[in-house]
Amino acid sequence: MATFAPADLASAITAGIPTVLGYVGAAVAAGIVGTLTFVGIKKGIGWGLGLLKKS
Repeated sequence: MATFAPADLASAITAGIPTVLGYVGAAVAAGIVGTLTFVGIKKGIGWGLGLLKKS
């Protein structure tokens, strides 16, 4: 059983913050990329259908 030490807890939290921020940043970036990709696909499909209708 580990003894509770506030200093150890604080250092563990401090060490964990960059990791958490990294995960949050990656999730946000993935969300943005996913949204842009989805919008791009929708526009691409619309453009493709427009070309099909014209021909």
